[in-house]
Amino acid sequence: MVQVRTLIILFILVFGSLPLLSQVDDNPGLAQKQVQDFLKNKQWDEAIKKLTELIEWETATPEFYYNRAYAYQQKGMDSLAQLDYNKVIELKPQFVDAVANSALLSLMHGEYTVAIEGYSKAIFLDSTRADYYTFRGNAYFRKGNFDNALSDYTSAISKNTKSAEAFNNRAFLYLQKNDFDHALSDYDNAIAYDPSNPISYHYRASIHQRKGNTEQAIQDYSRNITLDPNDTDAYYRRGKLYSSQRNYAATIADFTSALQLKPNVADWYNERANANYNAGNYDAAILDFSKAIELLPTFSNAFIGRGLAYSKKGNNELAIPDYEKALQLDSTATVAILNLGNAYFLKGDYDQAIGKLTSLVAKDSTNKNAFYNRGTAFYRKNIYDKAILDFNKTISLDSTFAGAFYNRGLCYMKQNSFEDAMDNFNKTIKINPMHAAAYLNKGTLLEKKGFGVMALECYKNYIKYATPEQSQYIEQVQKKIKDLSR
Repeated sequence: MVQVRTLIILFILVFGSLPLLSQVDDNPGLAQKQVQDFLKNKQWDEAIKKLTELIEWETATPEFYYNRAYAYQQKGMDSLAQLDYNKVIELKPQFVDAVANSALLSLMHGEYTVAIEGYSKAIFLDSTRADYYTFRGNAYFRKGNFDNALSDYTSAISKNTKSAEAFNNRAFLYLQKNDFDHALSDYDNAIAYDPSNPISYHYRASIHQRKGNTEQAIQDYSRNITLDPNDTDAYYRRGKLYSSQRNYAATIADFTSALQLKPNVADWYNERANANYNAGNYDAAILDFSKAIELLPTFSNAFIGRGLAYSKKGNNELAIPDYEKALQLDSTATVAILNLGNAYFLKGDYDQAIGKLTSLVAKDSTNKNAFYNRGTAFYRKNIYDKAILDFNKTISLDSTFAGAFYNRGLCYMKQNSFEDAMDNFNKTIKINPMHAAAYLNKGTLLEKKGFGVMALECYKNYIKYATPEQSQYIEQVQKKIKDLSR
């Protein structure tokens, strides 16, 4: 947001010789001093009362009205303040501070045309004041006149080359025009001249984020949070950046901080749930997805996320209703159909899986994962021709899909088409040189064909690249290696 900072100049009261009046006739000088003390000590009610007495009983001067307007404004009584500023201008049209403060009240209350007229008059009376250009620029900005706003901010900077506010506001204007380089330069200057303004760091971080400068963005959001620990948006944005770095612990911490400040934002629970899911904290993820759903019962993505977390815990019976609910809420949510098919697959209900995935490819004929998963379900049902067709389609959509080549190789292996199987395992390894299962099956084929030395090398690579989930085959493969090494 463009800043509209209240700028009121406290005009020091200067009293001339005053006639004696009954209410203050004991010591007129004391009344004058009292007013000044009231204003200095922010005793606005007392100042207003005393100034009203002076205005009613003395020959009213512009200074009386000006200072009463100031006191009214400090109490938030802007309409009365505006009346007094108008009276000052009536009595003394050249009273530039009254003109500027009247314009500021108009700006604060959305009367942008009136504010522009007021600041134009103030600039005519005193063209050296950078803040007048800045505030008129704010009024132009609010009216959508970006060119005039830009001109005024630039004029303000020419009057005061260290005006952090002018640099800030011009930077924000450049940001709206997608001129990120100029915006970044201006935020750099704004921070150099006022390093205590969290807004400058916030928006500079957003530019770094757009430019892909993740570390710089995180640093700026961190400084933003240090200066303003209640800025929930900064926690949100920094949390998203941490998530992009797969720093899920930091992501969780930032969304926790945001939720402590604003505990009823469903999207933030969903974001923290995603971070917990990615970190393997499935129980915590389920709790957060559930809270997001409680706050926003139509949150289809939260149902999908909770379904995934249930599936990770092996509880597909609970996952399936969540995917179904997501589809009720959003029939276009293809990811829900995909996950629903996967859940049935994991339950061993391959017919249901095939049915759901078939409905998905009918909606989206470019969904490589749907064809791949349906092919895998066909494979489990020993329907190898249909499985091969689905893997063919997957590969036509993504020629680097190693799993599709591997699974197609398995189908050919089941059909005793060894050359085709070997070709697919080789392609799998070319795409992913650490694909342990491809080495294992290639080795098996080579051993059957009598190529023991080559099979031995494949088995060694299997041992080298096997994941913990594949450890059940290691003992058998080690025995093969021992036998082939004799």
